[in-house]
Amino acid sequence: PKKTRPVTQPAPHTARHPAPAPTEASLAHTGTDATLPAVLSGTAMILSGAVLVRRFRPRLPR
Repeated sequence: PKKTRPVTQPAPHTARHPAPAPTEASLAHTGTDATLPAVLSGTAMILSGAVLVRRFRPRLPR
């Protein structure tokens, strides 16, 4: 005689729970945290260049 396996039933589908809602609102991170230091360093470089140009430009003979 052949041995037969008992037929197993598929597992019942379980309901998935929705993700919990965020507890507080937040804005997207856009990468603008370094804007102020970039503006300040750019301004410092432009002013330094202006000072160096004025200091070392050739004088006109009078």
